[in-house]
Amino acid sequence: MYIVHLKIMDTLLVELETEGLNRLNQGDIEQAANIFAKIVSKLPDYEHGMCFYDLAGCLEDLGNFEKAEENYLAAIKYDPDDLIRLGGYASFLYLHGDPKKAFDAHLHLLFLESERGQTEDVENTTLAVKALGKRLGLSENEVERKINEQVS
Repeated sequence: MYIVHLKIMDTLLVELETEGLNRLNQGDIEQAANIFAKIVSKLPDYEHGMCFYDLAGCLEDLGNFEKAEENYLAAIKYDPDDLIRLGGYASFLYLHGDPKKAFDAHLHLLFLESERGQTEDVENTTLAVKALGKRLGLSENEVERKINEQVS
């Protein structure tokens, strides 16, 4: 009985997630956010917490930056080295968050991209790190040193 209940719940969550993604793709951000919030409240571990990431993106688009950051961080807890989650959070911080936190998140992202041989991504993240370094008032040499520490 318990296994049957789990299968039914899993099927319902897949359908709910699909509906949320469809709403998101149709531009119905608020309804998509409601659906993803329902999923994370019922089963936070569903899809290894990826619905937190989907919810965070919706909340960011809706201008609810505090809740968006909370949900990005919740998603990252499930997989701190996932490039999609970390990249989304780093980008969020670049646009809406604390420049120091954005700088640190981009440095970590740079390390992971470099470690995985993603040359094009390394180049793009390096540009973001340099821009954030400038925003923080760091010298070009200091920023280059920090970049080199990550890609060496």
